[in-house]
Amino acid sequence: MPSVKLTNWQLTAHHPYTALHYGLLTGSDMFSNIFPPVKAAVPGSIYKDLTEAGIIADPYYDMNSLLCEWVPQRWWLYKTDIFIKKNEKNKKNRHYMLRLNGIDYKAYISFNGKMLTDEPHTGMFLPYQADITELVQLNGENQVAVLLENAPEEMGQIGYTSKTSTQKPRCNYNWGFAARLVDIGLYGEAEIIDYGPAAIQYANITTRKTRSDFMLTADIELRAFTDAKISADFTLSKDGEYIAHTEINAKLIQGENSIKAEIFVENPFLWNVNGAGEQNLYDLEVTIRDNAGEISDGKNYKVGFRTLEYTRCDGAPENALMYVPVLNGKRVYINGVNFVPSDLMYGTITRERLEKLLTQAKTHNINLIRVWGGGVIESFDFYDLCDRCGIMVWQEFIQSSSGIDNIPSKCPEFLELLAKTSAEAVKVKRNHVSLTFWSGGNELTDAQGKPITYADENIAMLKALCDELNPSVLMLPSSASGPSEYISFDNPENNHDVHGYWIYHGPTEHYRLYNKAASMLHSEFSCGSMTNHDKFERFLSEEHRKVFAVPDNPVWKHHAEWWDMVKVNAPVFGHFEKDELLTLNKVSQVMQGDGVRYILDTNRRNQFKNTGSIIWQFNEPWPNIAGSSLVDYWGDAKYVLKLAGEAFRPRNVSLRHNGIVYEKNEVFSGEVFVVNNLGELRGNVRITIISDESEVLYCDCVEAECDEESAAMVKQIDFVFGSSPCYYVNLVLNDGIQDITSQYFYLIKNKDGFCDKKPLVKIYDKWGAVNHG
Repeated sequence: MPSVKLTNWQLTAHHPYTALHYGLLTGSDMFSNIFPPVKAAVPGSIYKDLTEAGIIADPYYDMNSLLCEWVPQRWWLYKTDIFIKKNEKNKKNRHYMLRLNGIDYKAYISFNGKMLTDEPHTGMFLPYQADITELVQLNGENQVAVLLENAPEEMGQIGYTSKTSTQKPRCNYNWGFAARLVDIGLYGEAEIIDYGPAAIQYANITTRKTRSDFMLTADIELRAFTDAKISADFTLSKDGEYIAHTEINAKLIQGENSIKAEIFVENPFLWNVNGAGEQNLYDLEVTIRDNAGEISDGKNYKVGFRTLEYTRCDGAPENALMYVPVLNGKRVYINGVNFVPSDLMYGTITRERLEKLLTQAKTHNINLIRVWGGGVIESFDFYDLCDRCGIMVWQEFIQSSSGIDNIPSKCPEFLELLAKTSAEAVKVKRNHVSLTFWSGGNELTDAQGKPITYADENIAMLKALCDELNPSVLMLPSSASGPSEYISFDNPENNHDVHGYWIYHGPTEHYRLYNKAASMLHSEFSCGSMTNHDKFERFLSEEHRKVFAVPDNPVWKHHAEWWDMVKVNAPVFGHFEKDELLTLNKVSQVMQGDGVRYILDTNRRNQFKNTGSIIWQFNEPWPNIAGSSLVDYWGDAKYVLKLAGEAFRPRNVSLRHNGIVYEKNEVFSGEVFVVNNLGELRGNVRITIISDESEVLYCDCVEAECDEESAAMVKQIDFVFGSSPCYYVNLVLNDGIQDITSQYFYLIKNKDGFCDKKPLVKIYDKWGAVNHG
């Protein structure tokens, strides 16, 4: 429908209530601004507006964010004037709606000096819309004003989940991957939309397989501004080619109405998950016309045809949840990552930025993204790109752990807000073919610290909502969903959906621990590393671009509070000099990659007793000196993404061992495995051991046979290390189609008991020459 985007906003800051007191939304020219108006972007973030106006310094640089913590404590008034042209095609019976798609967090709204809100609109993920037909000045100027209250108080990573009162990203209040930067502003599109007698509110588009064909059903919720006769046209096409069409005629009464259409689609091209086939998408164009044939409203929906079911892991007990998605009749092994907001200033996130991130994910064989509950309900662009990339989405509702207690809030006002927010999310996201799981939130537990179940009042409400509005998609109570919250290395029987751990346990213990690990779904774990070295000058002044232990430098603590890479790597490699920042960076990235890759290898060797891994975390919303992400704040890959992508290949070859650091003349023992998620595998594996001086010390070629959805051990290696500082075990699986290569490194202690840094720098540089110039 004709839509006028609201741009050219002016922004002013006020002390609490003064703008209301002086009537600034209704036309008063009283001056109560703290400073003169500045230009504001919508969608956007007030922090960015103030930075561009020179009022605050870049919050992401050094410790500048501490200097602008006053920003969310003020009230902020947005104003814009907009010329609205009369619809000349049909001057009669036109209706105009003001729609604000992202309000953070409480807002009073006026149009042409008329207050539209008696009480402030509350809730980030609830769009605001109002019928302004009687107030619009057609072929003239109109003014929209939005007054935001100061941001609400909420808990960061530490607090009481049972006392949570908002539906706002808690990571903005300080988390392990972000300093405190409480965003505020209009973060979604603002527009005035011109309708006829009816507007499309929501759609529920489902596909149901009938033998080799599908039935597409479209249930449409309409808002009728008056009693009216309408026709609804449903046209299905693919890549511009007509497929099918149907038309519905209906009489509407003023208020809420619904219509339903069914389209039979013969043998459609299916939507497949990344790595299992093409991501075929169709266009369903829905057009509402009035009785004169003029368009009243219209929307386009992307439709994917696929079947979705769920099953338990192999050998799982009856009390285990169904963690295994079955798409188009085939079980999917989850190659997953956790996703946090792409920026603490979420209104500044562009489609291009998301496309860069999700293309990286697709390229590296990722097929599921868990949208973490301490962040946001992700955007249309995010879901649309996941549809196109074949990446399944696990969307959590906005609840998260707090440390002191992790019990979901039962406060009536909060439950009411949670229900409204979650219903809106389900109604808007359910049409995306990529949507595969809902979840009640992150790390929610009962009073005894056990993962929450459907019996909890809060979770039961969400489950009932999902069952009503989106019954084909499974809602899990939380992640982790237990019975154990954290992975147990000694008692694996309760490792259903588990989290942990988020550290590298050391060059021997890390590998021995995960050799004992077993779980059905490993939905959070990580190791840390420094960010990409070419980014440091973008957010650190020169005096901080040296090696520091986190406790010794406040700026490092501000940008890497939980991730002291000196502490992690010095026990293996010895002292790092102040000027060895680049070396520490490269060493930490290679160690992170090896630590994460080994967890993935271990889980994969247990498929489908284990249905997958979801790495914490893919991205980061703030520039960190160090952290657990696979890409940096700017979306560029760290070394770990290379190894994760290799571990996620449909067919792979891996090495089971007991550590990566050895003494001279110590015996190495390892087992070569192949894993296979394609058809039956019949091939061979070439095994080569090479010293750091490029001397070939061991070479063998063995047959490799493995059934689909299986793993098989094909060779045990026993080898005595010499005095070279590093040895490389190169594995090449030839499956009759291509060579699939994996490389593992092993370090030899020197006389001081430490390992040489140079081999890891060399490993990084070989990769970095391609990825970071």
